[in-house]
Amino acid sequence: MLYQCRSCQYREGRGFLPGMTCGLFIAAQVVVAGAILGALLGAIIPKGFLSGLGLWKWLMIPVLPVASFFGALILNWLLEAMEWLAFCLRKCPKCGKRHWSWGFTSGFGL
Repeated sequence: MLYQCRSCQYREGRGFLPGMTCGLFIAAQVVVAGAILGALLGAIIPKGFLSGLGLWKWLMIPVLPVASFFGALILNWLLEAMEWLAFCLRKCPKCGKRHWSWGFTSGFGL
């Protein structure tokens, strides 16, 4: 991601998150969050629970994609927070201050 010094407006690209917006990265986060949620639900819900619900179990199908989307947002925020915490302790090479902005992207590479 890109980080900008709030004192002198110096920009620097660092970290493991991409520096530009990418739908593939977001889709990968949704898949990872869905896998985590699916594994958690599989471990929590007893085996005979869904068969006892009857037709109501079909209403639970849209819940996993929606929960995966919100899980991906939380996962993305955690990754961004970890990267920012690792980066914000650095001094700016231009002014020497530690006033870094939250990480941002440059859009679709434009």
